[in-house]
This record gives sequence, structure tokens and C-alpha cells, in this order.
Amino acid sequence: MTDSVEPEVAVETARSFAMLVSPADLPGSGWEVVEERSWPTGQLDPTSQKSRRALHEGGITAWRKFGRDQPGSAWVEAVPYASAEDASTSLRQVPRFFVGVTQPDETVDEELVVGDREVTGLVDPWILDKSTTGPAGPQRARYVAGTVGRILVLTCLSGPPGLWAWSEALGLAADQTARVRSAGDATTP
Repeated sequence: MTDSVEPEVAVETARSFAMLVSPADLPGSGWEVVEERSWPTGQLDPTSQKSRRALHEGGITAWRKFGRDQPGSAWVEAVPYASAEDASTSLRQVPRFFVGVTQPDETVDEELVVGDREVTGLVDPWILDKSTTGPAGPQRARYVAGTVGRILVLTCLSGPPGLWAWSEALGLAADQTARVRSAGDATTP
């Protein structure tokens, strides 16, 4: 039984990672993948109906973090759900998982949900501008989340204040959205 499940998980994992942008898609230069993770979609909220459906469908969330020798970091995530409605529900819950979340040695200085920006390909995106202070000094993270069919898309650019313009953060989200669309998995589980 295990042999038949593992190839399916491997296929779904590869499919989800294929939805993520690569270092060449990020603003600036010198980027490389520094970490990748995957897990069954629905583990953050395993008791909800949307998570149970995602687990039943075998959806695998893929997350990729980028770094470089210069200041700044980035990460992207693709979260496949069983339906567009479930992805939309999850989008409305994104603030619960990102607003106020910090490392133990960080403090949140300011959080601002931004409502006046558009992202090509995303309907009604959720955008957060978050400033923190920690061991690396002041940092600013610009999060963008939205849905593409049944896929929840999340992106983040972070670094010292003033490093990332909104055009770069929104451009990364648009590129990530385009990658999900080109992978062709946004409508079919």
C-alpha cells in the first residue's frame, strides 16, 4: 500500500514546486534557492472542511525561500485546495496566519493592510506591509496573497526598510500568479 501512495505524493509535490517562481524571476540579481519545503495542504487547519477536502484530494503545499549575498530575502508559496471556493476561504484566513507572527527575538513595529494596490491576475488580493525590529535591526516585509482558481498564492519580499518598492513586491506576486496559471493546475485537482 505504501508503494502506491508514495508515487502519488511525489507527483503532487513536483506539480506544486513547478508552480513556484525561480531565482531568475526575482527583482535584482544574485538570488538562489536557500530552502524548500512541502507538506500536505490542510495541516495548518486540519479540522476545517476545506482542509479535510484538500487532504482528501492529496494537495501538496510547496514553499521556496530565496537568499543572496546582498540584503533581502524572498519566499513564495503555492497551496492547492480542492476547489476555488476553498482557496477563497483560505485567503480570507491568511491574516490569522501572518499578522502578528514574529520570531521570538523580534517585535512588530507596524502592520498595515494595504487596500489600494492591484496585482495582475489576482482578484481581491490581501496585501500586508509589516515592519519589525530584531537582531538584524529594522526589517520590512511586503506580503501579497491571492487566489488563482483553486490555488492560494503567497509571496513575500523582506529586508531593510526602503529595500523593496511596492512595484517589486507586486511584480513578484504577478510573476508567481503567471507561473501558477502556466502550470495549468489552477482549475483541476
